[in-house]
Amino acid sequence: MKPTTYSVSTSAIGGPGIALAPGQEEAGTLVASARAWTVRGLSVRLAITAEDRRQLIELRTAVYRGVGKHQADSPMEDAFDAGAILIGVRDGDRLIACVRVLARTPGQEWEHDRFVEWGAKYPPKEDLVEISRLCCRAHDRSWRTLQAVFHGIIRALGPVGRRYFVGCCTSELRSGYDRMFSLAFTDDAILHADLGPKLHHMFVCDYHYGLTGRGITLLVWSSLWARLGLIGLLKGELLSWEPAWKRGLLVVRCAAGSALAPLATWIIERSRVQRRFFAGRRP
Repeated sequence: MKPTTYSVSTSAIGGPGIALAPGQEEAGTLVASARAWTVRGLSVRLAITAEDRRQLIELRTAVYRGVGKHQADSPMEDAFDAGAILIGVRDGDRLIACVRVLARTPGQEWEHDRFVEWGAKYPPKEDLVEISRLCCRAHDRSWRTLQAVFHGIIRALGPVGRRYFVGCCTSELRSGYDRMFSLAFTDDAILHADLGPKLHHMFVCDYHYGLTGRGITLLVWSSLWARLGLIGLLKGELLSWEPAWKRGLLVVRCAAGSALAPLATWIIERSRVQRRFFAGRRP
């Protein structure tokens, strides 16, 4: 992996719309304000009630248990869930996918603290979030579901005001994730006891630039990210450190990409891109 230099963006910590989770005022855990969106007929919502959170953890438990990663009788949850942003995707009344976003403060414990040294190959924690526990019911794994999940992640990250996210995946998912996010994989391969016996590879994503098309093929970027890049730029949540003229050019680029999105999605859903990514897909 090429060495990467990270710096804290001007929007890190204290971005607009940040609120403290109930019961987390002293810990300073950050969460985005509750929102809901519709993506191609799927409902994307942040969990805001105890029942919302219980349902998402129940789905996560069922999916991970179904592929042999969670074998305990108890729900698949940990201490980090209490202050996390939990995002669910529903098809009608049916919950089909979920993901967890952890926007911790530097002084708190992070999920990956036990696995990695947060040195120069990772961004400063002030400008970083962790994404984990992405999962989907087997019969609902599709490009449309991915669009909805990633829409929820990016819209939740906007108000948090940080530039990078970090996560991990197994070897068989590396190429698919990289194709969709333009990731920088570190040389850290970890054994995460909560995620089964396979090695997981750590990665970093500068999603601000990814949303505007850097390092992502045109079809994938147009279908997944162009509209989100346009929304983020217009709301002032993306690339706030760049000069106005450059952001203006990127607005035009993202608007053009958004216009191409229906065609790009049509092509992807009928091509090997979708089939290759979902072949043997595990959470």
